[in-house]
Amino acid sequence: MVSFTTCSDHDMSWHLPIDAGWGGISILDGNLMDRYDGDMWGNWEIDFEASVPAGNHVLEVFGGEGCCDGTTSWNMNG
Repeated sequence: MVSFTTCSDHDMSWHLPIDAGWGGISILDGNLMDRYDGDMWGNWEIDFEASVPAGNHVLEVFGGEGCCDGTTSWNMNG
């Protein structure tokens, strides 16, 4: 989970390469943004864009893994 604040309205994009053998989801301010139900490994990514109004926001990313969990990095632009 990442909390962030924007001072003005922004069009933003997220790139979230994750290792989640049972799939993963991303939720921005309580709204489902992206979901994949299969094995997310290697080139699988959660990517989405959103218009974000000024104020406080919360980005949540969940994934399930049966073994050998790899690293995750989050990239946000906007």
